[in-house]
Parts: sequence; C-alpha cells; structure tokens
Amino acid sequence: MTIVYYSFIDPNMVVLLPYVYIIPTVIMYLILLYIFFFSKEKAKFCAAFYKIFIIQSIASIIGTIGFELSFRLPMAPVATPFIKSLPSEGFFPTVIQVILYNGFTVCLLCEALMSFNRATIVFMKMQFDQFWTKAMKYVYFLVFFLPNLITFNLWFQNVTIEPEFRDKPDLGVNWHERSYEYFGFMRTEVAYFIVFAIISVWNLIWNIYTLIYFVKRRNKAQTYTASNTNVELRMFLFSFIMFILQFATTLLSVS
Repeated sequence: MTIVYYSFIDPNMVVLLPYVYIIPTVIMYLILLYIFFFSKEKAKFCAAFYKIFIIQSIASIIGTIGFELSFRLPMAPVATPFIKSLPSEGFFPTVIQVILYNGFTVCLLCEALMSFNRATIVFMKMQFDQFWTKAMKYVYFLVFFLPNLITFNLWFQNVTIEPEFRDKPDLGVNWHERSYEYFGFMRTEVAYFIVFAIISVWNLIWNIYTLIYFVKRRNKAQTYTASNTNVELRMFLFSFIMFILQFATTLLSVS
C-alpha cells in the first residue's frame, strides 16, 4: 500500500481518526455475540440466518484486527515504533495477512449466504427450514475452506514488514509479500477483489429479487402485510448501502 503525505494533513490523524467508528463497531459485534450465546433470548437465534451472521460477526472482528495491524497502523508514523517491534519476517507477518484476507472473505461469503437465505424464503416456502437445516453443514465447510484458496500463496511469498521509505524509516512501514518465485500468478488482493465483485453482484440480484416479490405481494394485497414488505425493503437498502461501502473500501485496500 502506497502512502501519500500532504504537508497540511497530519498522517496520524488520517489513519487513527477512523477508530472513532471502528471501536464502537467492534463493541457492537461483541454485544451481539453475547446476546446470541449467553442471553436469555439466545433460543430465538437458532435459525440458519443467525448462525451465518454469528460466523460473519466473528470473522469481521478477526479480519478487522488483521487489517488494523497490517494495513492501517503501518501508515501512522506514531505507530511505527510499535510495528517495528513486531517480528518483521517469518510466521507472524504472514499469518496476520492470512487472517486479514480470510476474515474478510468469510464476511463476504456470509453476506452472500444471508442474501440467498432471505431469497429462499420466497421460492422454497415450506421447504425453507428443511433445506437450510441440511445445508448448514456445507455452509461451515464453504466459509472455512474457500478463503484459503486465495491466501495459500502468502505462505510462500515472503511476507515482511519493511520501512515504507528507506531514507525516512520513521514515516511508516509497509507490510506486504516480497517474493513471487512461487505461485507468481497469485495476487491475494486481486483475488479478493474478484471474489468481492462477484459476491456483490450476487447480493444485489437476490436482494432485488426478494424486494420485487414482496412489493408485488403487497400490491396484490395477499398474505404478506405491509410490515413484511417494509422489513424486506430495509434489508435491501441495508444490503445496497453495504455494497457501496464495501466496494469503496476494497478499492482503497487493493490500490
């Protein structure tokens, strides 16, 4: 990742300011996980949708830790002494990169599964619960195995931590793979972007499909009430907004 400094902007502020919303977001995920696992209401969250969301929440926390360590903090000069105190090569920098991409890829896969889950309520109807009960064992395999297909190369490409500017070692560090002797055709950030693009289109299609169905049901005054349609509308808008935000974030991450 290339760092650009402007004389009128404090790079530490640019890098660290997002923690204003990152930390509350992580806390929110932790609260939700507490509700799902330990609250008196946990029995209400046994459906496949919530199980997938739990996986996504855990993966989001893990991926965020990897992202902050290997992407955001290295760009902050104030964090340079801390980053330089970490092992600069070998297992540690590699596993953090793997955690980063695996975690965020799991998040993408879970989002794809949740959008499909919402759509199957429409076209599977009575078979919905039976389908997802059987499907969950494959879901676990999918979300834990597939991300490794885009990160296995990192174990062979010498991920290291080095100064971003060799003549100014205190102005941030760069955490990246250095050698492409093995699996040179593989670029994890590019593979992640491709997965992201495919899943974003998938999510958009299924959310639009679900939205159109419930809008039609509402217009025909059939069994689904206006409140059902409004819920689906909010879920669609949420998915669409997340698509825009994730798209922008991914572009910045792989640039």
